[in-house]
Amino acid sequence: MTGKGQTSAITSEQRTIGSLLGDKRFLKVPVYQRSFSWTKNEVSDLWDDLQGILYGEEENYFLGSMVFISKSDGSLEVVDGQQRLATVSLLLAAIRDGFQSIDDNQRANHIEMQYLCTRDLKTMEAAPRLSLNEIDNGLFMQVIEKSIDLAELKALQRNRETVLSNRLLTRAYLLLHESIRKASDNFKNTEFLSSVVEALTDSISCIQIITASEDSAYVLFETLNDRGIDLTLSDMLKNFLFSKAGKRLEETKHKWTETVALIGQEYMKTYIRHEWMSRHGQTREKELYKKIKGQIRTNPKAVNYVASLRESAQVYDAIRNPEHTLWAKFGPACQSLLEEILILGPVQCYPLILSTYFARQKELVKVLSWIVALTVRYSIICAKGTGNLETAYARASSQMRLQEVKLKNVQEILGSICPSDEEFITAFKEKTLSSPRIIKYLLAKTEMSISGDDSLIPNPDVLTVEHILPKSPSNKWPSYMRKKEFLEQNCSRIGNLTILTGPMNRDCESTLFSEKKKLYETSKYKLTSELTKLKNWTEKEIGNRQKSLAKRAKDVWARL
Repeated sequence: MTGKGQTSAITSEQRTIGSLLGDKRFLKVPVYQRSFSWTKNEVSDLWDDLQGILYGEEENYFLGSMVFISKSDGSLEVVDGQQRLATVSLLLAAIRDGFQSIDDNQRANHIEMQYLCTRDLKTMEAAPRLSLNEIDNGLFMQVIEKSIDLAELKALQRNRETVLSNRLLTRAYLLLHESIRKASDNFKNTEFLSSVVEALTDSISCIQIITASEDSAYVLFETLNDRGIDLTLSDMLKNFLFSKAGKRLEETKHKWTETVALIGQEYMKTYIRHEWMSRHGQTREKELYKKIKGQIRTNPKAVNYVASLRESAQVYDAIRNPEHTLWAKFGPACQSLLEEILILGPVQCYPLILSTYFARQKELVKVLSWIVALTVRYSIICAKGTGNLETAYARASSQMRLQEVKLKNVQEILGSICPSDEEFITAFKEKTLSSPRIIKYLLAKTEMSISGDDSLIPNPDVLTVEHILPKSPSNKWPSYMRKKEFLEQNCSRIGNLTILTGPMNRDCESTLFSEKKKLYETSKYKLTSELTKLKNWTEKEIGNRQKSLAKRAKDVWARL
């Protein structure tokens, strides 16, 4: 690495933010780079640091290193630094808008033309000095061009259907705009506003690193990340893969974009890890990037890996959507089991589902039934840690891909951590539950095993959880059963829970057991109607009922 003016593949130079944004070379975030991700905390930190300069606490502020690739059209492609550059640009835009709000168009135009954009003299179309990726650039340009007002931005921020990065970008601008407004007496203090611009552009600096080589840029990118720059696994992997794609870059970008669209940016890190584990077994998050990079050293491997990520993404997305058409050919049992997995939430099993789908589709329903049984026994009732569970699923996933391995061997891997009947029953007898979704599922499945009525699979709109001993019992209940300690120990025990329809549940609130029995008798659920055989409802009855439910549950979720 050499200083400015020397011939080298890499040049570095300390520059102020003002000189960087005011450079004739346009700064472009490539379409595949990460979207805007700074939250209120990062934006507020930048504003606070700027205050330190304004009030003499600091003379200068160093914004870190930024990495760029020099392109043939004279522009600089932003490899690292887009979050900082975008936020500084939003702050300058907010100050410009503040000047415009008090009709100080001369200062507003100076900020816009010097740091934000240039305009074509004939068409007056704006050419931004900084452009973001394809997800954020449209909104960013609206802010830079001031073609969107505050009311529209506030509505956009509140709209949950707006892409997350767009909401964050909007929130950043609104936060900075409000901070500037308050600090400048509704933008009337033009001297203060001018001082902010000077501090921002002249007293904040960075190290600008420019290379003509994409490989060199991404090596620097990774090095900076190792030293603490906040980058995600998917960001690093994407940049590495694109740097290897060569002439097939556009194809690779397209498949990556499709993958992100299916999975969701916020789930990409988990998906990449699960997809890798489905082929290679247990891999810790901190070692994943190096392992992938170690195996993908050539252009064809990089392109093929992204293609495999795209192919698996459709299946991974469908796991989270049991009604997906992908499962139709496997029959209703498959969809029902996937619904149960979605209720129970064992994401550690996703690699195994991927492996089974791609390697042994005929065994998919059987494997899904194992997952459900293991989840109820291991996680829901026995409440064991996730470490051994993930390891077992990862090992089973990689084994499932091997043709020489029998399905029985995969079953044994999962069975090795599955609690025994004795352990399961012991844990069940004392179990308390608070999640209505899980309670409905367990009781409805138990009910179905008694009545054979498969229409009782839990539906939140139909079923409600009934606490036989109410959470807030009336004075007619024995005094000892109304004590806080007794309620905490018994109210959420499985033995004290049953299922009803919504209207009937409301009729049962806080009433005595003798009165509740009249309503229980009319219930179509045998778990509920059989309660009418009991004379009283005390701690003893709760315990006895829980023991009975434990024995039934043992058979409903049979050990592998």
